Amino acid sequence: MTLVAVPATHFRARTWRTEARVTALDSILADVAAGDRDAFSRFYDETADLVFGIARRVAVDRDLAAEITQEVFLEVWNKARSFNPSRGSARTWVAVMAKRRAIDVVRSVQSARNRDEAQVLPVAVPGDPIGETVIDRDDRNRVVTALAALSDVQREALALAFYGGMTHRAVAERLDVPLGTVKTRIRDGLARLATAMGEADG
Repeated sequence: MTLVAVPATHFRARTWRTEARVTALDSILADVAAGDRDAFSRFYDETADLVFGIARRVAVDRDLAAEITQEVFLEVWNKARSFNPSRGSARTWVAVMAKRRAIDVVRSVQSARNRDEAQVLPVAVPGDPIGETVIDRDDRNRVVTALAALSDVQREALALAFYGGMTHRAVAERLDVPLGTVKTRIRDGLARLATAMGEADG
């Protein structure tokens, strides 16, 4: 077998590119913390696959993973100011958030099922796909109320992106609208969801 020598500059260049990507993502998250919705859309594009992948590994169920992914990005929008780059990269920050949220949701769902089974009560409202994956009845009501605040086109785009597991580009092709329009609908829809759920908590 012949070994091929790889120049040290190859590894240095690769490391630099990785560091540059992390730095750029950190910068995007800083803009999200400042309330920049375009930055939020870019951050979603860069990390959605990562978040969904973590949620899917923990929750297994695709629909539940999609619900967790949506909750994580709502948390990103609400807690971006808490990100401290001295403690790690933005990518690590959102990955830890996704894993923690997934574990919490899975435990809560299992607890809710155990309680419902003990009381011989149904776990979810028939015909309500969102209700099947939220943590409890209070959360279900908050999510339903928040979704009602969205426009039809925002709900449709969010459903395809999160529950359908589609990329922004795939959603644009399905709806036959420009990619920028889809990004705007998803970005604004998530922001309105975050606002609505925040008001419900208050």
